[in-house]
Amino acid sequence: MTVALKFKNIEDVEKMIALSGDNMAEFSKRVGVHKGTMDRYINGRSNPSPKTAKKISKTLGKPMADIFLAESLPNGQQKRGGLNGPRCEDDMNKINKQK
Repeated sequence: MTVALKFKNIEDVEKMIALSGDNMAEFSKRVGVHKGTMDRYINGRSNPSPKTAKKISKTLGKPMADIFLAESLPNGQQKRGGLNGPRCEDDMNKINKQK
């Protein structure tokens, strides 16, 4: 199974970033990714890893479950930025236990 993390509501994320007082470049730097990478996440062209999703959530001061959905895709189907198999599920379980 392939699992991809997606923003629940991109408009809400953009509002949270603006309310934090950062522009996209500043927010990206605080998260530790390039602005172009964050733009791809926001535009839905790519999905963050669980580690990056956790950084985004922490930077916004919100639980991951408030910002992200974990989308399961059938075996063999790839999604840009998607994550594969049991390792992703293990990572998500670890992240959820750390809340």
